[in-house]
Amino acid sequence: MGEARVLSARISSLAHSTEDVEKVIEAMMHVFPFDSLKNVRTNRTKGHFGNEIVLCRFFETRHRADQLFDNLWERLSKQDKSRVYDEFERRVGRSGTLYLRLNKQEAFEGRLSLGDDEPVKVELQFRASVRSPESIVELIKKRMERLKSEIESDP
Repeated sequence: MGEARVLSARISSLAHSTEDVEKVIEAMMHVFPFDSLKNVRTNRTKGHFGNEIVLCRFFETRHRADQLFDNLWERLSKQDKSRVYDEFERRVGRSGTLYLRLNKQEAFEGRLSLGDDEPVKVELQFRASVRSPESIVELIKKRMERLKSEIESDP
């Protein structure tokens, strides 16, 4: 039977002219607390009103990407885990990518929580670990169901 494994992870966030780029990168590092985040790439551009915006991006593959999911899932609150599961259809694309938005300020302070305003965006591309008659979306759903049952069994 196949299992959904994370093939790649993308983490990105915007640093507006009122924000310190290093602090935005630090918030991203709290999402993925491994040394490879030293490879964050930045692109400078202009916003609608001519203000400078810096796009900070990071990409990781294979084993470390799967570690990211495990680490992230462990650190989310029970409420956020339930929300991800309940909004599964909206958060997972047909190609098997899970989309999450995390509160940037909370991440900077070392806590992970879902948040849509000026977020740290996380995209996790899943694939089946072995050939399976089930679609990747079904396999992700099963992994999420297994994780949700762990939530409900936690004290």
